[in-house]
Amino acid sequence: MKLPLCPTIVSLLSFFTVATNAFASFSIENLHSAFVIDFTGFNGSGFSPEPEPGQLDSDMWAIDRLSDGSLAFGGTAISGDSTSNDFARGSDPDAVGTGGIYAFDVGDGNTTLGIQPNGSDWTPGSFTLKIQNNTGQTLTSLDFSYSIYVYNDEDRASSFNFSHSIDNNTYTGVGILDFSSPAAADDPVDWVETSLDTTITGLSVADGSDYYLRWSGNDLSGSGSRDQFALDNVSITAVPEPAYFGLICGLIMLFVIIKRARSLKT
Repeated sequence: MKLPLCPTIVSLLSFFTVATNAFASFSIENLHSAFVIDFTGFNGSGFSPEPEPGQLDSDMWAIDRLSDGSLAFGGTAISGDSTSNDFARGSDPDAVGTGGIYAFDVGDGNTTLGIQPNGSDWTPGSFTLKIQNNTGQTLTSLDFSYSIYVYNDEDRASSFNFSHSIDNNTYTGVGILDFSSPAAADDPVDWVETSLDTTITGLSVADGSDYYLRWSGNDLSGSGSRDQFALDNVSITAVPEPAYFGLICGLIMLFVIIKRARSLKT
């Protein structure tokens, strides 16, 4: 359940919606502002803590369980390195069978963070996004949404589920965000988008602390090759402790009352 916003705050905060690409550590710096990762500029050339154009920032992203290994936060796995090919498969729109990370164009030039699972890549596996609370306040909720794209060209069902963690060790799943591709292939085949959203409540993320968001995949049913998946439009909005929020709302309302009283005297 989303916390109610007083109208004055809504009007003020509407000026501060923020869009960002994915090439820096993901810092949440404003309350009630939507921070969006849309992967614009990603070309599938890998991950680095000092990313070149087309790469993603590994201070922000970790990848688990590809045949070339796993990528921890701060690691390097880029194209041209023979031990990192799975992390840098490029932007081949017809990636079938060759497992790894891609920059899939899902239509009209829309670039995404893509995965082609196979028998030794991402079955199971995960993407993990690390965010940092730099709002100056303790966060108790995150308004959260994202898009999953599926290219359902194979007769095998796979999962693409979400979970979150305060310590990058124990993760909590969110059942309403569980997703699976159909067991039977589509005919004709095209990228299909599913948009999901929720409010993650019951948090206590101190200012300066990290929080972890994870998407995990695995086989569910069927046999043979696997569908292709892509993640896009990850939107995160930070909500502070209710006491702080009420104080700000009250101060704004007090300011409005004082200003109105002064205007009546003139």
